[in-house]
Amino acid sequence: MDDPDMALGIRGDAADLADDPVVRQRFWPGRVDRKGRNLAGARRLRDRAKTGYRAPYLADLSRRVLRGEVVPESWQRDPRATAELAKDLLELPGVGPYVAQNLLKFMGRPQGLGLDSWMRAKYGRLFHGGRRVSDRTIERRYRKLGVWAGPALWLELTRDWWGDGDEPSGGWDSLS
Repeated sequence: MDDPDMALGIRGDAADLADDPVVRQRFWPGRVDRKGRNLAGARRLRDRAKTGYRAPYLADLSRRVLRGEVVPESWQRDPRATAELAKDLLELPGVGPYVAQNLLKFMGRPQGLGLDSWMRAKYGRLFHGGRRVSDRTIERRYRKLGVWAGPALWLELTRDWWGDGDEPSGGWDSLS
């Protein structure tokens, strides 16, 4: 993999834009190697791309992809069970359950809820009067949906993003 933008998962029109020198300098300013690839380091990723504490992990992952040590495209085609692939993802520095479960969703393998602090807080506001709830409580509500639990949770928590208000759908009441 020669393109660092592809290493970070940019596809389609975004990849075309990344080839534009003006766009590249705006979003990925920094040193350029002799092949014209931008070598944005962790500091630049943190400060310019606002990746926060994830910056060193993203920079490291990009370098590993460029060296061929990590091949993200192979994850999509990996014939192994999802749990095995998840185990490999979890071995990457900076990848915990949240990142692994969400990467798997993008690969068409919706395993786990992919809970983060925002999701926990939003769930508490929607279903428990703003009280803090355990991951186990959230898992119990969606368990009946099997592998589709994570996408269902995400759709329910983001329902207000697509114009139907901030109230839960009510369609999941039988899961409570």
